[in-house]
Amino acid sequence: KDKPIPAPLGNEMKLVSVNLVPEKNVTSSSAVVKMLSPLCIRLHKAENNSDKYISVANPDFTEIAKQVIKEQLVESGFDDKLISNFEIKPLNAKKTVVYHYKNYIECSLGSFSINADKSVINYLLKSGIGSRKSAGFGFAELLSEGGEPN
Repeated sequence: KDKPIPAPLGNEMKLVSVNLVPEKNVTSSSAVVKMLSPLCIRLHKAENNSDKYISVANPDFTEIAKQVIKEQLVESGFDDKLISNFEIKPLNAKKTVVYHYKNYIECSLGSFSINADKSVINYLLKSGIGSRKSAGFGFAELLSEGGEPN
């Protein structure tokens, strides 16, 4: 703190203060979230190493997203009993296309309703929702709990 850090072109940065922003915890079994970065849903076929990306423009989006996110929750160690009632529904969402590593990826932006156990919702808000989270996709903000947005 208060020590200059050299930067290119004769510039410098100085850390002045740090503000800790408290995280919101969900206390109910439903929440409305707004995607701050695109929601990416990837269907991967191992036999031919191909990927297909799904957005809200696809009529089967709700079922496919539910299936992909449930698989990721199981891989993260969640019990089948906890994720059995998981649901995600688009409320005010639209399709977007993102250029990512020389490929165009179909994704979704907007708000979504999530119904699941509160521990599952809290995990998704902290770790990200969907595929390609390590590349910055799937970052969501909690808008409201218990149903439709205010």
